[in-house]
Amino acid sequence: TNVTLVFTPTQAMAAANAGATYVSVFMGRLDDISTPSNEVLNTVCDIWETQGYDALIIAASIRHSQHLIDAALAGADIATVPYKVLM
Repeated sequence: TNVTLVFTPTQAMAAANAGATYVSVFMGRLDDISTPSNEVLNTVCDIWETQGYDALIIAASIRHSQHLIDAALAGADIATVPYKVLM
């Protein structure tokens, strides 16, 4: 299962504890609501490292190249990236 529209580390942990295979942190949507997406993703990745959760972290709603760089630096397992961002 993929739990989408994750906006907080608490939601991410709840998804992992419920047995999710994937947890999708929506970076672009977080930025839309004036929440620093890189901070949320960094926190989620730090928690995963500390707790050893098996769920894979997806950096979703990537809107620009900095999102992709932030996702790589944070340690996200997967990123959903639009073609225009890759170019």
